[in-house]
Amino acid sequence: MMRHEMQDLRKLLDEHAEIFRIPKLTDGALQAYWNALSDVPFPAVQGCAANHLRKGRFFPKPAELRPKDWATTPKPFVRQEFDSDLERLAGVPARQALGDRELRAKLDARLAYLTSGPNETAASRGSFAAAYWRSVETWLEWRLEGKHADGRWLGPDGHWARP
Repeated sequence: MMRHEMQDLRKLLDEHAEIFRIPKLTDGALQAYWNALSDVPFPAVQGCAANHLRKGRFFPKPAELRPKDWATTPKPFVRQEFDSDLERLAGVPARQALGDRELRAKLDARLAYLTSGPNETAASRGSFAAAYWRSVETWLEWRLEGKHADGRWLGPDGHWARP
């Protein structure tokens, strides 16, 4: 989900709270749901929520709002500090976004932190850096262009499809 869809998530969860007769979620609870579901496209969350309305007996937990076959990509470098950059660079191709000075500085600092251990050698830093930049590019493709790491694309109908 993109940051601008947080209000849509709030509305969806508020509707569920009303149906399941519980108080509306606090801002902290909404943030917890957001953190747990931020890697899933909102249309997929909506589909799981609709399914939960048909079959569920209690207010849904975040795991019940995730597609069962959804495999997350490990994202050790993804933090909330990148959200403002992603919003600023929305619609920019991933390779072009990597050239953005502010984003590049943050990513370089994160790489330096990850490779600053006492047991790191120049060779291990180089190997890790190559893998790190490949994963960053994949992450940016997914977040900025709608392309999933396994080659699926987010179609106009909001569903993942193969090209």
